[in-house]
Amino acid sequence: MAKISEILKEMKSDSNTVNSNKYIANSNTVDSNNTDNSKADFEQKLNDLLKEYGFDSRFKATLLAELLNDKDSIKYYEILIRENSFQELIELARYVKEMDGEGKIRTSRAIYFIGILRKKGFKTKFKKG
Repeated sequence: MAKISEILKEMKSDSNTVNSNKYIANSNTVDSNNTDNSKADFEQKLNDLLKEYGFDSRFKATLLAELLNDKDSIKYYEILIRENSFQELIELARYVKEMDGEGKIRTSRAIYFIGILRKKGFKTKFKKG
């Protein structure tokens, strides 16, 4: 019968270990300061991906409307998205949803959202034309 120490030696020599030092120089980690991952690049890639798969401003407007519980105003949100940054709008809509979940909004989510947009200087009024 083989001794336990011999079995362990065999197991150790058979194991496939990865020499991580070999791969560190070329790896991009979460903490890497890559300039390719800037906010504008991300937004452009997201827009390209949405266009590629057939998601247009109607999809984005529907997403905003669902976050704000205001499905009657999808056309308004489409115009809002055309005139402003979608990423900023979606971040604010998520913030509004979170505030509503905490019970901090006394009006509707949509009214609160438009109020925030106005305070931040977003264009919220549009002429028919």
